[in-house]
Amino acid sequence: MLNIKLLGKVKIEYDNKDVTEKFGAKTIALLSLLVINKNSVNRDKIITYLWPDSSKEAGKYNLRFNLWL
Repeated sequence: MLNIKLLGKVKIEYDNKDVTEKFGAKTIALLSLLVINKNSVNRDKIITYLWPDSSKEAGKYNLRFNLWL
């Protein structure tokens, strides 16, 4: 079972084991955005939130990479 706690410091547990440290800050932020928005946030908004200074192509690559993680 997957548990995600977003209040205070983000904590991600899988099968009652803390796996938060396996993810980087951007991946945790991406996961948090998807959970909070119930998967209804679009790709361009995610890129703007997480990689505001990146080019469009770099932002798309970063998003794909973090989703892969």
